[in-house]
Amino acid sequence: MLEVRNEGTVALNYSELRARYYFTSDGSERLQVEVDEGNVSARLVKLPAPVNGADTYLEISYNQGGQLAPGSSTGVVRYRISKPDGGRFNQANDYSYQEQPQERAQNSRVVVLAGNERLWGTLPMGASARVAFGEAGSALSVRVLGNPIQSDQVSFEVTGAEGQALQLQLLTPQGRVVSEQHVPSAEATGRPQLSVAGQAGGMLLLQVSTPTQSQTVKVLKAH
Repeated sequence: MLEVRNEGTVALNYSELRARYYFTSDGSERLQVEVDEGNVSARLVKLPAPVNGADTYLEISYNQGGQLAPGSSTGVVRYRISKPDGGRFNQANDYSYQEQPQERAQNSRVVVLAGNERLWGTLPMGASARVAFGEAGSALSVRVLGNPIQSDQVSFEVTGAEGQALQLQLLTPQGRVVSEQHVPSAEATGRPQLSVAGQAGGMLLLQVSTPTQSQTVKVLKAH
């Protein structure tokens, strides 16, 4: 759970606001993140080099327009980071993990940024608030074209990954791979498709990953 409050005297643009949770991925699997509450986008970014307590961070950005006024809150964001095989994380080695916090407790190891300016929190030793070389370009974005889907194909649009290798997977909520595809070099705006032929109706997870970013989107297949 995450909530950001503006305790300053200046309004903050939602378009520039980001929050980062630093952790250790505990393995080489491609992780997935799901947002259960909040009008936000979430992405997982690999650090160019591991630091003490982190090799990855979760970055939350806010989708609404306007500004966060002094004294106001973004509202609660609830998210889950998981492994496709259901494996557990060792949170004891996660930089931003806070054990059994009180409700709405402050966490100085979650970093809040406006652009590249750090507003709150302490970065892990050796990490930078600026966009790292490995993250060059715009943020990975995935948009399903028609959801729920009515056919045997999931069509979607991928931006922010031009020239990078893409791993595309369609998974059941339990982590079973329904279909997958590898794209050696992504276009500026790619529109790939994955098959769901023979798959029963219900929820699926579309996971799109580059070497440094990953985004998971819920897809509903009509009965």
